[in-house]
Amino acid sequence: MTDLMQTRPDTLRPGEDALTGRGLTRHFPVRDGLGRTVGTVKAVQDVDLQLRSGECLALVGESGCGKSTLASLITLLDRPTAGSMRLEEQDVSSLRGRQLREFRRNVQIVLQDPYAALNPRLTIGQSLREPLEIHGGLVRRGEREAKVVELLELVGLDASHRHRYPHEFSGGQRQRVCIARALAVSPRILVCDEPVSALDVSVQAQILDLLQHLQRELGLAYLFISHDLAVVRGIADRVAVMYLGRIVEEGPTAEVFTHPRHPYTQALLSSVPVTDPRERSTRERIRLSGDVPSPTDPPSGCAFRSRCWLATDECATTVPSLEHVSADHRAACVRLDAARTSA
Repeated sequence: MTDLMQTRPDTLRPGEDALTGRGLTRHFPVRDGLGRTVGTVKAVQDVDLQLRSGECLALVGESGCGKSTLASLITLLDRPTAGSMRLEEQDVSSLRGRQLREFRRNVQIVLQDPYAALNPRLTIGQSLREPLEIHGGLVRRGEREAKVVELLELVGLDASHRHRYPHEFSGGQRQRVCIARALAVSPRILVCDEPVSALDVSVQAQILDLLQHLQRELGLAYLFISHDLAVVRGIADRVAVMYLGRIVEEGPTAEVFTHPRHPYTQALLSSVPVTDPRERSTRERIRLSGDVPSPTDPPSGCAFRSRCWLATDECATTVPSLEHVSADHRAACVRLDAARTSA
């Protein structure tokens, strides 16, 4: 653990901004069989995002709402159509070459499918040495094998595992390897894109415990992407709710879960299974009508209005912005007063 901390760059004090996105937008052209552009997929729309040092910010929403696209923008695996992003005080929107490589040392990603994330032709040891070779100045060549052993032990695996291939491991063990590989270059920020959704429930709990332990020990900031609200409630300091490419509510996890202000957030939380039969009998389930609109042709005004029971004519003409409902809690709805009474 000490060696890992020694190779880390200086970090910010807890609570300071680590990564900030402003107006992040990503559109994809839709082409016909002749290559002509016939439409646009508006995957991410004008997203402002603030990740603070040492915290876990969860990004939640239905499948297809743009969470993974936003993760690709934040890690610079993809470039935004519009908007900007800063890592601490540096504008990183247009980084190339060596500067881009340094950014990716600081911002690493753990993907959803550990089976697809590892090269089946490489041993685990080779997969862990690879980032050390790409970022050659971090660990001297003669010390890389010891570093691989340290990384495996850090995530709860035996040093002898470095000689095995990915197919010899379970899903949970593979995800531990993926986490170790991400930590090999001593990042400041870890983007976790549905890191436990492909695992059994018991294994999910082990991986979540590991992530929380690593965050405390290494002072990492997490962007944790998930559709499982029970998981989010247990791991996140703050939560941002995404719908059809936009952030519709964000704030401290306890406050958003207890006092949701956006109708979509209320509907999401009402669908979480309740184990207490007394609470289950008194809680009202919100059933949304209709399907999620197509991102190639989203509704005018508020994107949620076509499914919202509070929608009025104003919702069809006004794109709501995030407004403060408390010191650190914001929601994007022109009918916040009505949403409060319906929660």
